[in-house]
Amino acid sequence: MIAQLLTQPILVAAPKTERRKLFQVLNAWIERAEGRRRLAAMDERALHDIGIGRCEALAEADKAFWRA
Repeated sequence: MIAQLLTQPILVAAPKTERRKLFQVLNAWIERAEGRRRLAAMDERALHDIGIGRCEALAEADKAFWRA
C-alpha cells in the first residue's frame, strides 16, 4: 500500500525530503496502530507487568492512530 502511494505522480514530483517525511509519518501511524492492537490484546498479568490497568490500556487502544 505504501509503495503504491509513493509512486503516485504527485509524490514522484515532490522533493525527496518531503517524500521521506511522508514515509516517516505513515510508518509512525502504522507502528502506533499495531502497538495499540497489541496493548488491547494483553492479558491482566502482562498489563500488571508494565504497570497499567485494563481501563488505561483500553483508553489508549481506543485512540485514533494519528493521535499521539
